[in-house]
Amino acid sequence: MSKETVRVAVVGTGLAGLVTGYLLQTLQLHTKDGLPLHFHVELFEKSAGLGMDSSSISVEAEGGSFRLDTPMRSINGGSHSSVQGLYKHLDIALRRSDFSYSFSRLARPPPRPTSTPPPPYSETTPSPSPPNTPEPPLRPEQTSRYLYEGSNGLKFPPLAFPSPLASASIFTRLAYLFHLALLSLSYLHLLFLAFFYSSAGLIKSSTSRRAEQSTARRIADLLGLSSVADESLEKWCRRHWVWKGMQEEVLVPLYAAVCTVGRTEARGMPIAECLDYIVSTFASSHYVAEVGVQQVVRRLAAPIPLSSIHLSSTITSIARTTSPTGASQLILTLIDGTSPAPFDHLIFATQANQASSLLSFLPPSSARDTLINALNTFSYIPTLVVNHTDESILPPNPQDRRDLNLSSFSPPSSPLEAKLDNEDRGTENTMPMSSIQATHIISRTHPRLAPKPSRGEGKKQPPLLLLQTTNPLLPISPSHILSSTWYERAYPTITSHSVLPGFLLGAEGGGGGGMQNLEKGIWFCGS
Repeated sequence: MSKETVRVAVVGTGLAGLVTGYLLQTLQLHTKDGLPLHFHVELFEKSAGLGMDSSSISVEAEGGSFRLDTPMRSINGGSHSSVQGLYKHLDIALRRSDFSYSFSRLARPPPRPTSTPPPPYSETTPSPSPPNTPEPPLRPEQTSRYLYEGSNGLKFPPLAFPSPLASASIFTRLAYLFHLALLSLSYLHLLFLAFFYSSAGLIKSSTSRRAEQSTARRIADLLGLSSVADESLEKWCRRHWVWKGMQEEVLVPLYAAVCTVGRTEARGMPIAECLDYIVSTFASSHYVAEVGVQQVVRRLAAPIPLSSIHLSSTITSIARTTSPTGASQLILTLIDGTSPAPFDHLIFATQANQASSLLSFLPPSSARDTLINALNTFSYIPTLVVNHTDESILPPNPQDRRDLNLSSFSPPSSPLEAKLDNEDRGTENTMPMSSIQATHIISRTHPRLAPKPSRGEGKKQPPLLLLQTTNPLLPISPSHILSSTWYERAYPTITSHSVLPGFLLGAEGGGGGGMQNLEKGIWFCGS
């Protein structure tokens, strides 16, 4: 019995692209006539390695090489249940890692005299030799404000006292306790609102019949509450009297760090995304791949022949052609001028702005223009990830250091400072002052890097210090840098949140996936 072969091109080899290729290559389907249906999948990646692991590095550690995922890859059992199911299917060992957090404030430095634009995105640079330059200026004072002990808040006590309180007066300690009490009450207030809006079905553009008939929905209708799909975090917090301290000192920095954006972008995020995240991650643990995402990449790519994986292959244009049977097909032109055999389907598993650029090569049509306009609503922001060993970027007192250490500059105290913040573009090695610096102490969260007992002594050897800083605000010593990588990261906005359902298939999408196959044979997945 002959089989029908469908040629599919997948652009991008992040998690979405690899999963797409894996599923298509392993599916066993049949046509309406009962003939076996086979997908011939080819992956296209502009980097020299498969995208999900292309920026990761290997470092020497006790017991052999240690793979450092770049950027950090962790999943939550609630918000990433589908990814967790995928890892289980692939037989990927997961390790629970419920991170502890520290929140610190940096004293505002004098205004930066100049701003240097960052280098091209997605560019990885090795550690340079220490330059012969004068000593760098003194670092701004870093003061720890909150210490969260992790374990989903179930560890008692959930909060610890930062070291500056050790030498503080009784009055200052009492004031801090009162501040923590307000913070705790505000958290309970926020948690109640998140679950109420979720159970009432008011955080998504479309809701199930069950949610519409729930008691919470009837109460919401009586109170005049409606969907918050198009409301920003800042506006919603103000409308619901969320304490300013909770909003500016915890909520905004935390979501800015999660989405790798600045404070301004975090305040403008759709509150629906934040509430959904709070509900889905509540009482759920975080997990990381035990041996790194390199194992995930290998198992997802295994069913795809090496001859069908095209690395260092930038697509410069796409065009339509007609097959001998009269079916519409797509031709991809690569940067070297070559073109593989035509494809029946093209799946974009890459950034929306890159997909939009390639779609512009197709003949003008209402479908093409609709897609391009929709894709252009998605926003991206430059993100810098640095792997290093410079502990001076951490809170100065080791007792204040946690698994994840978030630092931000004190808020502007005058219109001039606010103006300077908005105009600040950072430098080649640091981000603008409105960013949130997040430093993950890899050594604390991986058993292989934990301190080991020394031979012949009861003392333990110091751990191998490995740090990963996302969006550094403080300069990192060049002699301590292992690698640095620029990315463009998508972040949610009110506009993109309203457009996204059109790209989602099934009931959860709410938009019926109208953008999928709108331009015949062209599909989208990923972020």
